[in-house]
Amino acid sequence: MMFRALLIILLLFGFTVLYSQKVSNCYRNVRSKWMKSRLDSSICLPSNNYVISDILEEVDLNDDGLKDKIISWTKVKMHDGDTIFYSIYTGNSAGTYSLMRTFSNLKPLYFKSYSDDYLTGSKQLDSIKIRYIKPEFVEAEFIRNSILINLYIEATVLKKLYFVYSKNDNTWILSREAMLTVESQNETNWKKEYDRAPEIYFRLEEFNILKYTGW
Repeated sequence: MMFRALLIILLLFGFTVLYSQKVSNCYRNVRSKWMKSRLDSSICLPSNNYVISDILEEVDLNDDGLKDKIISWTKVKMHDGDTIFYSIYTGNSAGTYSLMRTFSNLKPLYFKSYSDDYLTGSKQLDSIKIRYIKPEFVEAEFIRNSILINLYIEATVLKKLYFVYSKNDNTWILSREAMLTVESQNETNWKKEYDRAPEIYFRLEEFNILKYTGW
């Protein structure tokens, strides 16, 4: 009965449960228990202050015929202005993985609320937050040899940016962009305005959400 009462208290107060594992200075906190069995020995976090929030498998991102792993990770306790990271681990023929690259620019900075009424207490952070357009709908998708970024450039205008892996550059290059529009925010009938090669090609590392949306 005491255990049950303690569990109820933890749930009511929203305590974060972490499944921790440390092997020779390799930190592997995970948000969900199922993730522990999916971690390769090469997957490590910088410190015990970070936690893996998602793992994506069975995707060949560098087009070498082998499946890769992508982990999304953040600080254990997120604060305004914190970053959401994505690390890509490429698979090899031995069945192990190697860290290829970590991206910190695929999602907007974290804020407790993106509402115009919410103030962080920092003029610099508030000036960043107010520039985002529907940031809660920005998505990063990982598909064969490509990374797709979905973001709004206006409240009723959605852009899809396709970064395709280049073996020569050993990274993902913006190779295609599509734009869809809808008459009002309440509608779901999207109209495709175009789907074409971009006017400017650049690496995924150079992508900046605010610069791309005109800031």
